Amino acid sequence: MIVEQLKILGRKLIKLLKVFLMKSPRSENKIFKALTDLCRTPGYIYAIAYFSLRDNFSVPLDVLPNIEDHSNREMLLRTEISTLTGLLCSKSDIDYSLPSGAKFSFMVKETESLMKEMHSSIASPMFSHLALENENSNKKISSFGDFLREGIFYGPESAYNFQYLDIFMEKYKSDDEWLKKNMGFSISDAQKIIECILNIQEENISEAINRNHRIEYKNLLSIFSVSIDNLIATSGFDKNVIQKLIKSFAMSKNEYFITLSDYNAANTHPLIEFDSEMFYLFQSYTLIESLYESPFYWMIKDKNYKDTLCKNRGSFTEEIAENFLKRVFDEKNVFKNVKIKNQKDDVVGEIDVLVLYADKAIILQAKSKRLTIEARKGNDGIIKDDFKKGIGDAYDQSLSCARYLKDESYILINANNILSHNKINDIFIMCVVCDHYPALSAQVRQLLTIQKNENVFPPLIIDIFFLDILTEFLRSPLYFLSYLQIRSQFGERFIATNELTLFAYHLKRNLWLGSEVQMALIDQSFTSYIDKAIVVRRCATSGEDTPEGILTKYTGMKVGELIDSLSNCDNVIAINLGMLLLRFGEDAMVGFNSALNHIIELASTNEHGDFSLPVDDFETGITVHCNNRLDSEAQSMLAQHCMLKKYKLKASSWYGICLDSKEGSIRFCLEYNELWKESEEIDAIIKKFNL
Repeated sequence: MIVEQLKILGRKLIKLLKVFLMKSPRSENKIFKALTDLCRTPGYIYAIAYFSLRDNFSVPLDVLPNIEDHSNREMLLRTEISTLTGLLCSKSDIDYSLPSGAKFSFMVKETESLMKEMHSSIASPMFSHLALENENSNKKISSFGDFLREGIFYGPESAYNFQYLDIFMEKYKSDDEWLKKNMGFSISDAQKIIECILNIQEENISEAINRNHRIEYKNLLSIFSVSIDNLIATSGFDKNVIQKLIKSFAMSKNEYFITLSDYNAANTHPLIEFDSEMFYLFQSYTLIESLYESPFYWMIKDKNYKDTLCKNRGSFTEEIAENFLKRVFDEKNVFKNVKIKNQKDDVVGEIDVLVLYADKAIILQAKSKRLTIEARKGNDGIIKDDFKKGIGDAYDQSLSCARYLKDESYILINANNILSHNKINDIFIMCVVCDHYPALSAQVRQLLTIQKNENVFPPLIIDIFFLDILTEFLRSPLYFLSYLQIRSQFGERFIATNELTLFAYHLKRNLWLGSEVQMALIDQSFTSYIDKAIVVRRCATSGEDTPEGILTKYTGMKVGELIDSLSNCDNVIAINLGMLLLRFGEDAMVGFNSALNHIIELASTNEHGDFSLPVDDFETGITVHCNNRLDSEAQSMLAQHCMLKKYKLKASSWYGICLDSKEGSIRFCLEYNELWKESEEIDAIIKKFNL
């Protein structure tokens, strides 16, 4: 559980938390009231423009408007700026009057102070519970909502902006006719017009930065303004279509935003209309996110279309998950909507997407459940209910299907065809949601009870955006399966804000942990490696498209060539051997590479070279031979060597590789996994040859 895992960070962390909370913050409601009053101050919209420019864009500090006596800046998150925008529009019309320089500086500094206090107030119950439990292990937390609310509001984003734009087209392609008829624009219209809005805003910001002098605060609003005429000229769309789209995302009075956890229209309607010919956009990411999420809420109000909408939503999640997995595996290995039947021809289970590769299976169940407003408020009962419907039920369904997959008496049916496959030895479970699900990792740790099943790995619970990233970087079945295995085995020993952070760490250093490490806290800054690489891949910018790490560091080395050869096979032994090698740390991999080079050189002069390496505390191991003997002779010699090594160390299994002595390429590989039995004959051989 997350509480127990955090506790092991020790008393030193608790002391730091107490220092952070040394000055008791006011209640959340009192701070929110102070923020509300501040945001309704005449001219406060200039402060919002300042925060947006400073914290959403890479603007040099010497270009930003000067703030009097302000050396210690407190950066605001997107959710915090959306809160300010929502409060600005929460009552009466916006006052656009220009504040004095002193008033503008006061508004900026006071906002930062209140937002810092708000964070402390929201985090206070969580830290207090941790401190209490650290002092008295018999005390238990009273509400998981105390932990979750902080993660929901201050947690990282799920998706990159280009993911929302790209996946949006797939998500609503079956609903396009409804949108044309009822909203006055198609999904293609919406995507192109919003891209034009973002381009205009980027040009405004670039122009302001390139003037080579400090921006005056009185000019801030012009940077975030977009005129209808400019949008018509840029996009080429009819004014009527543009205005209908703008109206769909423009905010009216945000009167129901009374507490921080209430529905905030600034999150779904981020455009502020100045008049019929111009509007302001302070957060482009929010507009893109709303484009991805809002059409569902428009359509769900149409009772006659509700059933069609839900059907389309479910189909979308399954189809896009299938397409992402086909980046990694051949079409012949990926199947959608698989039914499991017993000998009586009864359907006993259904799998949204199934991957069959070598002796491995991936069961992917796709869900479209979202975290509701009431759950975001910290209501434990609603949190658990949302989680059960969105994640828990999908996991239970996956476990049931996994049990059937291991029983060869059940039949797999896809599109009325029976699927033939190898005996399945390892099963991986993936549960995928199609929308941003705040604090998902924390909820999985606290709310999901993992059931132990032989050869069924703990599940990977993710959103569709992370599946996109995972299949973007791990295009090889070997590397993909290896990550699922390592993540399943060691995930509970890592603490990270989200799956992207863990994956970024894996790409840099490998998630494999030795027994000496009980818990590791991964800093979110690791995601910067993926941030840089994915922009190169998706946005056609210059730079390295792969983070330096496990995917790059062995390029040009013999061990890298060996892994590449294994990754191109769907042979059971080759995949298992490759997954074993990918668990090696950097030092072990370099040592293995040196040994490979040594026996290849040795074989070139002596006709044969070999070495053996025990792995996983002697639970398994690898023996490598290098020679050009006849296959039958080479196989017999390698098999005997593996058998003797496995017997001597009482290992569960042992792998053998035979390399060509000229080029060092793989000739064949084998696995020896017979149950260990004491043998006087083998003991005598080991003693005779001093093995």
